[in-house]
Amino acid sequence: MDNQSGSRANERNVVACLQAYLLANPHACDTADGIRRWWLDGQEDVSMEELLRTLERMTQAGLIETIAAADGRRRYRRTGSDAAFAAWLAAQAQAD
Repeated sequence: MDNQSGSRANERNVVACLQAYLLANPHACDTADGIRRWWLDGQEDVSMEELLRTLERMTQAGLIETIAAADGRRRYRRTGSDAAFAAWLAAQAQAD
């Protein structure tokens, strides 16, 4: 597996973890730091760069949105439906 394939597989894993968390907690909203610490429980090998890249792609796909908090930090929350998440994951798998 080349580096790009490994990166895409890791991104799919991050998306799957985020999807599972958001299915169980549809009103969740947190910063990237909080997401990395709490939503990706057990995924310590995910770098902040990888997480931010994945969050950006999910934002562009309409699955999550960013909001500016009073403290100036960006927070992320779900906007996409369960079906939208599933369709996006399937499309990403086909792209590989």
